[in-house]
Formats: sequence, C-alpha cells, structure tokens
Amino acid sequence: MQTITQSVVESHTKLVYKYIKQDIEAENNHTAKGRVEQMGTPMEIYKSPDTPFVAQFIGRSSIVEHYERLLGFDPVEGATHAVIRPEFVRMSRSEPPQHMSAAERGIVKDVIFRGNHLDVVVDVGGIPIVTERSLEKDPVEIGEQVYVLIYRLYIFDENQTYLVENKEMQEGEVFYI
Repeated sequence: MQTITQSVVESHTKLVYKYIKQDIEAENNHTAKGRVEQMGTPMEIYKSPDTPFVAQFIGRSSIVEHYERLLGFDPVEGATHAVIRPEFVRMSRSEPPQHMSAAERGIVKDVIFRGNHLDVVVDVGGIPIVTERSLEKDPVEIGEQVYVLIYRLYIFDENQTYLVENKEMQEGEVFYI
C-alpha cells in the first residue's frame, strides 16, 4: 500500500521528468530550425572561436568594432570585429616601464567583485575593455586613470578567425605589472 508521501514523490518525479522531456524536445525542435555555429570541446571552442557569437557565448570577452584604433593592431581586410578576452589584457596603475608604445591610457568605468578577482571595465579611447585584477593587488577605483596593455586579440572575417599579437611588443620582452 502506498503512502501519501510516496504517491506525491512519484507524481512529482513524473511531472519533473515530463517537464524536462518537453524542454529537451522543444530545444531539439529549436536547434533543428537553427544552425550549428561551431563544434568542439569547450576548451577548443574557447581557445579557437570561429565567430564573434561563439567567442561571446563561451567565456567573457570584449567585442570591439574598431580594433584598428588600438595600439599595435593593424586592420585585416574584410574583418569587422575583434574579441578581446580578459586574459589578453594587463592593467597597471602606474606607467609600465616596458612596452610604452603598446600600453594605452584608459579610465576605469566599472569594478565588479567576482569572488576570487575583480572584473575591471576600462574605457580605452571610447572602447570598453574588460580585464581581471587579482584581489592580492590594490583595488582600482571608478574614474581612476590606468594603463592597459592588450597583447593579443581575435579578429574575425567572413571565413576565418585570426589570433593576432600586438605588433608593438618585441619578442623576448616581458611586461611586468
């Protein structure tokens, strides 16, 4: 003989199963009408995104339309967008001793606590760039002037993704913050 509790649990389990099954079927129907942007492991997709959508969908990033305005990056014919991951950016409160030709001044627009680090949004010539700052370092304040070094970014054209290094940086040099 079933108790009321067992009956409720079984009914709830069936309801949850049916709900999940309907969601999956609806998702499959939606996917069938859409298109696959990119296939691969999460690490492959994160490290080599095919499109700006994929780059933005997996991980955090700054989507930049006028990347050629950033120091050290020439335009690629047909490429209209670039994606800058936070780990491609270094920020300093004082002038960096090396790579001055590649470092740009910016203004801190936002500081977001993320538990183990801070996300810092810096306006570099009208382009918002997201970088990370360790909690071990002194915090930065909104409105503060900082120096930003973008040492690589992804550039996209219709057919390909290019991982581009900042040309202002010389091989063998190290940038310390």
